Amino acid sequence: MVAATGHADTTVGQGEIIEAVDRALTTHGRAILTGPAGAGKSEVVRAIAAAAERRETVLRLAPEAADQWIPEASAAALLASVPCAALERLAGPQRTAIAQLRRETDEPRAGRDHVALRLALVEVLRTLAARTPVLLVLDNAQWLDAESTDLLRFALRLTPPRVRVLVAECVQGGAPVAGPLCGPGTPEIRVPPLGAEEIAELLVRHGLPARLAGRIHQASGGNPRLALALGHSLAEAAGARDGGAHHADTLPVSGQAREVARRLLAEAP
Repeated sequence: MVAATGHADTTVGQGEIIEAVDRALTTHGRAILTGPAGAGKSEVVRAIAAAAERRETVLRLAPEAADQWIPEASAAALLASVPCAALERLAGPQRTAIAQLRRETDEPRAGRDHVALRLALVEVLRTLAARTPVLLVLDNAQWLDAESTDLLRFALRLTPPRVRVLVAECVQGGAPVAGPLCGPGTPEIRVPPLGAEEIAELLVRHGLPARLAGRIHQASGGNPRLALALGHSLAEAAGARDGGAHHADTLPVSGQAREVARRLLAEAP
């Protein structure tokens, strides 16, 4: 099924992309995943993170659109997910800085110690990496707030090789953040549109007729999120008149398909 947000829960046609990201992480320790909204970046990220959890510590961060306007929102979410054991060895000022970021204590009148916070994040990543390799997975990097972006950029410059980083980003016309976060020379893998045969497989996996694949592929441009939304809208329209979806039926841009199309246009550059 497609969630209310229109995300497709599938990795159809993404095997080569997953392998390319794995190679980049193995060779360079860092990788950037790009592509338009709805292309399937989040599904690739989830597949890689799920596989990595069997052998290393995985830290996940996936900000939403509203988070970009909340200072330090993403940094707070990241540090809230860190195991408590990684915080025990921090120096007093660093523990205090994290507690203030996570709103566990009042902020002093003199203001927060931002240097202590930066060093705290570096030390947390080093502590985790000393025990087991770490994979930091950052999805929706385009929605990082400026303060969190600055904090992560500083920390990732000082982390050991055992901290690998995967950043997925949908560039929306502003300055990309994945490159500055990961550093120069980081491999960038772009998620391409699905072909007609892959759209057919995607439809079948979701209980939709493959005979619609050609028209849905043309209408969606190979975007899996929009393709599924069109397929479901077409099936719902056919069901409402007690008949199966037919390849000659008009593709309905209504209901779920309209909402997904609206979201994709809003996220486009």
